[in-house]
Amino acid sequence: MVWDTSKKASAAWILLGLIGIGQFIALIYSLVSKNDKDRVFGVLFILGWLGDLIIYFVEKDKDKYLSSMALYLFIGEVLLFVVAVVLFGLGLFL
Repeated sequence: MVWDTSKKASAAWILLGLIGIGQFIALIYSLVSKNDKDRVFGVLFILGWLGDLIIYFVEKDKDKYLSSMALYLFIGEVLLFVVAVVLFGLGLFL
């Protein structure tokens, strides 16, 4: 197993979600796992925020690391969306 299911993930996943590479890293991280469950959930990371929510609600009582990682990625992606909307609203994106 790649991650320790009894511990929460690092909040650094928020930053990875915010800069837009969190989904890719989580996918790679899951696919190198020897555990088939991790590989299945790794594919869900391709779905972006929807995959994060599915993983969070399916695993929130079973796997603290995976559920917290998905939640942190979701938070980072929401922050990325908010920043993009604000920048677009200010006319900085043309």
